[in-house]
Amino acid sequence: KQWYQRRVRGYWLKGEKAGSWDFFATNLPGYPDNIRRRENGGYWVGMAAIRRHPFSLVDYLAPYPQVRATITKILPYYLLRSLASQYGMVVVLDEFGNILDSLQDPGGAVVPSVSEVAEIGGVLYIGSYHSNYIARLTLRNEF
Repeated sequence: KQWYQRRVRGYWLKGEKAGSWDFFATNLPGYPDNIRRRENGGYWVGMAAIRRHPFSLVDYLAPYPQVRATITKILPYYLLRSLASQYGMVVVLDEFGNILDSLQDPGGAVVPSVSEVAEIGGVLYIGSYHSNYIARLTLRNEF
């Protein structure tokens, strides 16, 4: 994954492109954290934070890794965290990296950001580094 560039890279194991990297999903609505397979195909992608509009400091600083690194060393964590939106989001990707759907918690009331998603027997378990619990969601047929 390439968090700050809002994209996911994939590594080809077989076929003509075996041994090479490629972009699997690009221009995502947030910053991807972990990726897990869905039981019925495709992937769950947790978004650590979403993109803010009309201006996103992270988007603006994406081409400047040294500036980003300096800022994260200077500013305390609680201040950096306050700049990120409290918005939980899980994106559903198909096997080609296309966005099929999403689950969202706009106010971050249940899950303020998503660092982990796991599907087990039709139940989605959603974790966040910023929560001391794991959210549990029973999936309906459309997912």
